[in-house]
Amino acid sequence: MKKTLITFFFFLNLVGTYSYSQLFVLNGNIKMGSSGVAELSYWKFERQKSEQVKLTAPIKKGKFLIKGYLKEPVEAELKIADVKTILYIEPTVMTLNMSYKQPDKFNLIGSKTQLECNKLKIAKEKYDQRLERNTLQLHLIDKKLDSLQKANQSLTELSIEKDMFLRQRDSTFNSLAKIMVDAVRSNRNSSYPIVSNLFSIYLSRGYISIDTAKTILERLSPKVKAYQKTIELMEYIQMKTNTSIGSIAPDFKISDFNGKVISLSSFRNKNYVLLDFWASWCSPCIEGMAHLKKLHKLYYSKGLQIIGVSVDRDKEQWLASIEKFHLSEWIQVLGVQNLKKYNDEYVNKEDIVQKYPTDGGVPIYILIDKTGKIIAKWEVYSEENETEQDKLLSEIFRE
Repeated sequence: MKKTLITFFFFLNLVGTYSYSQLFVLNGNIKMGSSGVAELSYWKFERQKSEQVKLTAPIKKGKFLIKGYLKEPVEAELKIADVKTILYIEPTVMTLNMSYKQPDKFNLIGSKTQLECNKLKIAKEKYDQRLERNTLQLHLIDKKLDSLQKANQSLTELSIEKDMFLRQRDSTFNSLAKIMVDAVRSNRNSSYPIVSNLFSIYLSRGYISIDTAKTILERLSPKVKAYQKTIELMEYIQMKTNTSIGSIAPDFKISDFNGKVISLSSFRNKNYVLLDFWASWCSPCIEGMAHLKKLHKLYYSKGLQIIGVSVDRDKEQWLASIEKFHLSEWIQVLGVQNLKKYNDEYVNKEDIVQKYPTDGGVPIYILIDKTGKIIAKWEVYSEENETEQDKLLSEIFRE
């Protein structure tokens, strides 16, 4: 009897420890892979820092066992030799059955997120295939356009064809986004769209509206709302709202490339401000600099202040680009206060890139009036956008 009680209390303690520590166990069964090493990697966010976790286990007679700790479901990569497989793992006991020769046809038992992924994969399949074909077609057209440009031949027909494929791609993305939205809307405990980053991707690219995303996420179960990915999505939605036209532009304070501390609010009631989000590696950004120089020459003396905000991760490359393209005519700052920490995946809420969304790509141009209100935004470089900027600024600074 005493031995039974000891065993019972040991079991209770074990369950409590596992629950508190959020242990996950992955039992692997690999056909055609009797030996080697299994490596499981995933990202976690703790103490304002993203960190990649890598766990390894030997494969013996086609079996391996990996244990670790999770707070919530995550997207993970399983690597065995040169074969990589994406899995959705959770803080529970799971069994993976797969063949080394057909890694994409695996079966992961025990993960509800993986089960949801499998179901949605069927709904997404025809759209994913269409998107793959569309991407290949656009790639071929771009190659043809490059060759024609070098030969100075007509680009009209190919440009029209490219526009058609771009519209088809947008239509496909809209269909894929609807599948994700419907999945989350119909199931308050839905985790796959959130954990997989697909919801985030479609949101950042505009295939899911901010209002739709906000409504859906607010209806999630408390458990899913507490996921780090959900928190990041809600913060992104707030950031997009804070930087929408009509909003007061979020303030920032940072040293420029000369070491001088500047703040956006210091231009309040004195200047119109044009924020130029760019990067040294971004060709459209560099192409648009000639127009910015024109605007600076025309309107600086009349009250326009341009501030270049770089999303570069290499300070020397950023400084070299300022010199190379003669961009020191106006204020130039990095989008982060501490580049080393940023590159080490630390998140600083005071960084400009944490207040202004740039995940959709650069260049982005944001025009702010003297009261600090955002009055215009252009999220891509184009001649049409340059024309719009010229027209708006000429009206503002009309003599």
